[in-house]
Amino acid sequence: MTTAISVKTILLDTRRLRGYARHEMTVNELKAAHERLGHILEERIKEEEERALEAKVHAENVKEVAKILLDKGVGLEEVMAAMHSPDVKYSHDSEKPKRVPKYEYFINGKRKTWTGQGRMPSVIQIELDKGGKLESFKI
Repeated sequence: MTTAISVKTILLDTRRLRGYARHEMTVNELKAAHERLGHILEERIKEEEERALEAKVHAENVKEVAKILLDKGVGLEEVMAAMHSPDVKYSHDSEKPKRVPKYEYFINGKRKTWTGQGRMPSVIQIELDKGGKLESFKI
């Protein structure tokens, strides 16, 4: 079989799967693959059930909050205005300090910085590919 055909294509096409299984795999390999696919299927079913339960709980929470708002006579516009008020803090508004830049480089005469986290800037990568040292970009 050619490598241009994806594994997904083989697995979902009965004729291709049968041909691959007959010509490329032993019976023991097929048994092992069957067992592993069974485990993977069980994991995925469990994940889907957990997601469905989380969605159900979330929907119930939304209904509960809506009922509380209606019972207290609070409108959606009032809630939205309160959410955008500067004196309201939320638990997800973390006060993480910004990372300090460790490296600097220049593009068209403009100074740019990089913390050393995430994808390396292409300017630095090109220099490293040419044999340069990362230390030469240190601030």
